[in-house]
Formats: sequence, structure tokens, C-alpha cells
Amino acid sequence: MIHQLGKREILILKHLINAQRPLSSELLAVILGTSPKTVRNSMSVVNDILKIAGGAKILSKTGSGYTLEIMDENEFRVFMQTFNAKYLDAYWVPNEASERVEYIVRRLLMSETHLKMEQLMEALFISRVTLSKDLREARRLLKTYHLRIEHRAKYGLKIVGKEMHFRVALVDYLDADEDMNNIDDLMHPPLHKYDAKLMTEKIVKLLLSYGVSMSTNSLRKLVKLVTVSEFRRSKGHLIILSDEDTLNLPSKVEYEIAKAFYQDMWDEIGHIPEREIAFMAIFIISRRNMMKEEPFSVLREALYMDYSKRLLSYLEEKLGLPFLEDKLEVAMAKHLRGMFYRLKYGLEKRDVGILESKGSNPSFEYAVIASDWISEQLGLPVQETEIAYLSYRFYQFYHTLFSNVKSRIMIVLSSGRNAVDLFVEALNASFGSYIERIHSAEIYELEYLDLSGYDVIITDIPSVQFSVEIDVLRVNFFFTEGDIQRLKCYFTNRQLESSQFLSHFDRKLFFSGLKAHNKEEVLDFLSNALLESDPEHDSGVIEAIIKREDWSSTERGNAVALPHNLLPADTTPKIAICVLQHPIIWDKEVCQLVLLNIASQHERMPFQTLNLLRVLTGNVQRVYELINARNFDAVMEIMTRFITTYEL
Repeated sequence: MIHQLGKREILILKHLINAQRPLSSELLAVILGTSPKTVRNSMSVVNDILKIAGGAKILSKTGSGYTLEIMDENEFRVFMQTFNAKYLDAYWVPNEASERVEYIVRRLLMSETHLKMEQLMEALFISRVTLSKDLREARRLLKTYHLRIEHRAKYGLKIVGKEMHFRVALVDYLDADEDMNNIDDLMHPPLHKYDAKLMTEKIVKLLLSYGVSMSTNSLRKLVKLVTVSEFRRSKGHLIILSDEDTLNLPSKVEYEIAKAFYQDMWDEIGHIPEREIAFMAIFIISRRNMMKEEPFSVLREALYMDYSKRLLSYLEEKLGLPFLEDKLEVAMAKHLRGMFYRLKYGLEKRDVGILESKGSNPSFEYAVIASDWISEQLGLPVQETEIAYLSYRFYQFYHTLFSNVKSRIMIVLSSGRNAVDLFVEALNASFGSYIERIHSAEIYELEYLDLSGYDVIITDIPSVQFSVEIDVLRVNFFFTEGDIQRLKCYFTNRQLESSQFLSHFDRKLFFSGLKAHNKEEVLDFLSNALLESDPEHDSGVIEAIIKREDWSSTERGNAVALPHNLLPADTTPKIAICVLQHPIIWDKEVCQLVLLNIASQHERMPFQTLNLLRVLTGNVQRVYELINARNFDAVMEIMTRFITTYEL
């Protein structure tokens, strides 16, 4: 019954699962860009399905809202496994017209001849206007597979592109069916020359014997790809690869696996051209998981090691973080090996949670910048799913990178230098691994000292008494639990000083009730407002914001978009707030709250303010409050409450 869930119902269920408090229909209506009545209707649909097949039910309490109650843990666990597998990321949840679009794509992929528009209109019982809209969406989807729809007068519609892209698209669109047993009905015999289970067993044994790892999902797609390839080959559609493409493949372990597989299945499928073996090998390379402990020949894979070093060097130069680390260089080279094959042959990853990566992965921006560099080096576009997948590689090292950054501390105590030793001893006992050096001074000496070599002043004196350019962190002489928490937040680089964060907001850059129809209008309005408010924000910063948006939409879910510049700029950090009069579709998601962030080189960590905004807007209750805030002062109350209570 899970297939009966539409996009709105799926998002409602996701919010209920993650909610820490009851959610009102008014709140969900704002977040989803719809009406409370529609939310209540969708809630009824979700509740009916949960009670029948989910082991849970939705409770509604007047004046409070909706909560999820689990009645059968085992049944709910099974339901969630299916739910998560099918809807990994709300970004790919289908809209109302998706069934028609999927039907159109499948019909076109399977057709050996042109299809007339009238045939599709009759099959779907839709008008020419509706079909034209669906075809626009179909063209957009097929473009991600490097395919296009050709329309010839008197003939009709036909998909054109490379054979390997046809096959990958067929695998995904057949995979989209609720019951994969219908694959025979869609493609007609003689598609299955042998049992899929037997084929899976043979591939698994080969992978294990050669020490190669693939995800379960990639293995499943590989099996289907071989099946689809046999069907396409039987129809006369052959893989075309140049001699250059196949020159070095026979020396790779993935080619040995593909060749051994086809040799093993020889009796069942007959003669297989070398190009088919090469295509299977390329797909295995593109989907292979090269684990951290897996051997990696630096000499044999010198090309990827070179790209890895140059990429990390570029990131280190632009972001000022210690990316050039041996383990990261090797890990990145392993990732680039598969990525380059995917980009070169148009076999991009698609089973990646884009919206979840944007919303919960603080290193997503590193992947965007890295993808910009990779695209320029290779002369190839990088799709959004590849950016999200690359961000996983950076996330593995995110905390390691930050834990290696040590602070230079100046101690200023009300009791003077006499008490410094005891204070420093307590500080080192809890946070010594985060500290590079500690010096001390009297407060009156600060105006005569060069503080550029320090990151923070830690003091028991009220911070208002300091007039300095660096952070000031006030604690008690004898640390309380609250002091320990504040110090921990500071040293792990998870929190800005409240005053510093709040200073990024400007009353002149608060806009409520803006009428806009699309993100281009919103960005144009906010860009002009930034230029008018401060000449320091020149057109270069605005261009960087547009470039970042072109690479990957800055929508974050929860009716929020966080546009920002691609690389931190040498300017003052700023945050512009815009609440739209009516929600719009930013790219694929509803948006009503826009927080435009000018990322600055002067922040403690790259994109630190952006990551705080990401955490801020991850809470639907805060988003609801911000959208309904009456004025700038009300917004700042919410921001102050957030930053002063923000914890690890």
C-alpha cells in the first residue's frame, strides 16, 4: 500500500517521524506550501495506510497537533525499511503527473519506431496541452541520462542518444515499477535467458573472489543491466566504444570479472561481443566501492592520485583548511577513479539523497567547490547527484579536519596573572588537544598588544568591557557545566559567538511579503538590495551566488532556500531575510523563507554561518515562527533564542 502515498503524504510522514513535539496542521501547511484543510485530508490518507500496513497510527490532539504512535514495533520497522528504500530522499518523490511522465518515458524507451503524440494522448486520456507539459518534464528527466526526445513532423516522437544511456535509463525506469516482476510484461520475451537469482549468485561469487565490493543496490542494477543489455542486443542495438575507450580495460580487475561472468554464462547467451564485456566492466568500475582498508596501487592509479592532490591543494588554497593529508589523498583518489568513469561515460549515480545531503551534511559545500574544479579540469558537467555522493567522501573527514585545527588563546582574568596557572591547568585538562598555545595579559594591556596571532580571549570578565577584533568567550573562574558546554562548542568549531552571529543581520535586509513567482525574481530582488545596502558587496559576489545556484539548487526542504556565494568572499558576512507572500517552487521544492548568506573569508571556519542557518532551518517549528514573524525585531528574537541555546 505504500505506493498509494503521494508526495505530500510522504513529506508529512517524514515530518511526523522526525518530530520531537506535536505538529499542527497550520505549521505543516506553511512548510508544505498548502492549506490546513489539505493537510488534514492527507493526514487521513497516511493514517489509513499506517493502520493497515504500518503498525502505527496518527494521534490528533486539539490545540496541540499530530503525533505518531507506534503500535507494533516489528510491523513498523518493516514498513520503514520499505519506505526508506523507496523514498530515500524527498527530492525524488514523484509529483501528481509523475505516473504519466514515467509511462511516456517507458513507451519511448521501448519503442523501435517514432510514436505520434495522438497515440500517447489516447493512451493517457489527456489533452495536447497536458501532454506538452508532461513532455517537458520527460525531456528534463531524460537529459540527466544524456538522452533527448526528437520530434519529426509526420513521424512523431523518438528518444535519441547513445546505446549505453538507453540501457541505464531502461534499468532505472523499469526499476521504478512497484512490482519488478512486471519487467517481462513490459519488454516481452525472450528477455530472460536465465534466472536473475542465478545470475546474481554468479556475480557475487566473482566479486568476492576478486575482492571487489558493490552496494546491494548497485549489484541489483548490474543484474538488471545485463538482462536489459541482452534484450537490446537481441534487437540489434549494440554498444559502441572506441579503441581508446577499451585500450586499458583488459588490464583492470573489473574487466576480468565481466569476462569471467560472460564465459560462465556462455551456453545460456551465446557469443558476446567484446564491447559488451567492456561495457559491463565500465559499469562495475563506475559502481565499485573502494573501501578505506582496500589496497590501492599509487603507481598504477597515478592519474587519480595526481588529480586528488591537485584538487585537495585547490581546496586548501581556497578554504584555508588542511585538506592535503595522506589518508584523504588516497581516499579521494579512490573516489575519483569511479567518478571519472561515471562522468566520461554518462553513468552518473542517482541513488543518492540530495536534499538530505544539503540539509544535514556540513561538508556539502566542499563537494560543490570540488565539482566546479573537476568540471573545469575534465570539460564535463557534474550532476547534482554526483555532488551529493562526493560530499559523503568529505564528510568522512569533516570532523578529523576540524579537530586538527587548534586554537591560540589569550587568558585575561579579573584577579590578574596570579591566578592564571590554576585556570590554564583546568583548561588543559579538558581541552588540551584543541589548544596550540596559551598566553595571558591584563585587560589594560590589550590595546597595546598585537592580537592578530590569537583566535580567542577566554576571560571571567564581562565581554562588554572588551573592544577587540577577535572572539571573547566569558566563563566562570571555576568552570560550571554551562562553561564546559560553551568551551566544548567553541573548540569543536560548532558555534559562533552570539554577538558575532547576530551582527550578520541587518534591518535594511529584512523583507516580508515579497511577491515573486520564481527563484530568479527572488535572487534578482535580493541581489539589488545587497548592492544598495553596502557597496562592499560588488557584482562579483552576486555572480558567485548565481553560479552556486546553477551548480546545485540551494533549496533545503522545510519551505526554505539558503542561497549563498560559491567561494567565501573577502567581505563582511551578511544575511538577508526574505519571507515571500506566497510559497513558490524554488527548483523542485516549495519555498517561502529565503535566507541569503554572504559567506566570508573572515569567518572562523568556511561556511560556518551557512551551517548554522542549515541547523536553524532544520527545525520546522523555527521555520514556521520565522515565516509568521511580524517584523525584524520578532525575527531577531527567534535568532537570539536559537544561537544562545544552540548545543552540540
